[in-house]
Amino acid sequence: MRILAVACSAAALCAARAQVSLPPTSATGDGGTQAPKELYTPAPAYPNGTATAGMAGMVVVDYVIDKTGTPINPVIVSSNNPAFEESAVQAILKWRYKPATSDGQPVESNMEQTLEFERSGDMSLAPYSVELSPGATTDQDIPQVANVLPMVYPYELRRDGVTGEARAKMLLNRIGHVARIRIVSCTRPEFGMALAAALQGFEFTPAMKDGQPVETVLSFDQKFDGETLADPDAPRLFLMEKEKGAIHWLSELDKQPRPLSIRHPRYPGALVGTAATGAAEVEFLIQEDGTVRLPRIVKATRPEFGYSAVEAVSSWLFEPPLYHHAAVVARARVPFKFKPKPSEAAVH
Repeated sequence: MRILAVACSAAALCAARAQVSLPPTSATGDGGTQAPKELYTPAPAYPNGTATAGMAGMVVVDYVIDKTGTPINPVIVSSNNPAFEESAVQAILKWRYKPATSDGQPVESNMEQTLEFERSGDMSLAPYSVELSPGATTDQDIPQVANVLPMVYPYELRRDGVTGEARAKMLLNRIGHVARIRIVSCTRPEFGMALAAALQGFEFTPAMKDGQPVETVLSFDQKFDGETLADPDAPRLFLMEKEKGAIHWLSELDKQPRPLSIRHPRYPGALVGTAATGAAEVEFLIQEDGTVRLPRIVKATRPEFGYSAVEAVSSWLFEPPLYHHAAVVARARVPFKFKPKPSEAAVH
């Protein structure tokens, strides 16, 4: 049995809704179970820049409140705009609570927090069009974006200034999940693979016909250039990579930075039904503030595994890396293994 409590808070530019899961009350205790209480929960900063200009967004974050009242390991559950994810996670890491208690003793509790960024505007990240089923003529029949993953610009192509685009078609099932992806066109194969890796985590409200959910085909266009997928940190980091000693390997640091938020890779949708297993190794930079930038594939047994791993790593967050007690940029490599779940391995 789990006890469920609901708390609410609101602040300028951002509204928050929370759901808390607590351990069961002891059968012999007399103190009962008390939910955590907010002590310090400032609103996330609204991120500036072209990626969020005039836009609204919603991010759902799951995290643990430890026995001291400190949030740990915040993980993005869903998001309709990746541009808001970093701001949401970094804000939650600064929050403080009076911890939950059971029989008068502090206990850990799980929190799921919904943060809504409240500026008006279109939340779409890139244009998509719907191939409507017969009879679908009103707004409620058309799928709406419910969750997206960040689009990652392939490292070598961003570094070399190569721009381009890719177009995909997605089959949405009756619950709005992406069942199949087909890259229709791309100016470079890397752009097509990067687009497919992101789209496999997209979710939509289902299309409706006569009041019933139906399958739908969406077309999605993505540009890969410095304006559409802007990263203001990239020029500085590319220069640092050319300078000897400017970036430190983890082994050179005072201590390895502790991961604060980790999103695990998805099994590539293109390989579902093949029973394929494999591995990938990804290299990335950890900035002075702990954010991850410029992930790239070092090696992969199949390209799909590499792009799925890069997609996941792009949203990771660490404690600031320290070298001689000063925050620095660090370089890290992480291996991944991929194995399909029984339902993904089945051949249909």
